[in-house]
Amino acid sequence: MRTIDAATVTEVVARLCEEANFNPEQNVHAAFQRAYAEEISPLGKDVLSQILANAAIAAEHRLPICQDTGIVLVLIDLGQEAQISGGKPVRSHQSGRAKGLHALSLAQIGGQ
Repeated sequence: MRTIDAATVTEVVARLCEEANFNPEQNVHAAFQRAYAEEISPLGKDVLSQILANAAIAAEHRLPICQDTGIVLVLIDLGQEAQISGGKPVRSHQSGRAKGLHALSLAQIGGQ
């Protein structure tokens, strides 16, 4: 059986929370680019242009991209051959999520 330290889960979840906000997945970025190319409304093009510019700024300066829905969903699939040691899986991911979101808050105010 594979054993994963709870602190490792916390750190990985924190890092992934940050990365998801700094760098949207390539398919998300590609969808915005396609939408911009296909948009016919000047207002729609302007909004999509701002989203793309925001994503570039977020990636360059490690600031959260403004696309927050207010919900952080973390799924941990351990399988039958793994266990968390040194803490409970729920606590580990909650701590990682809190740590990642705190880092995002600091990034927004320039404290990171």
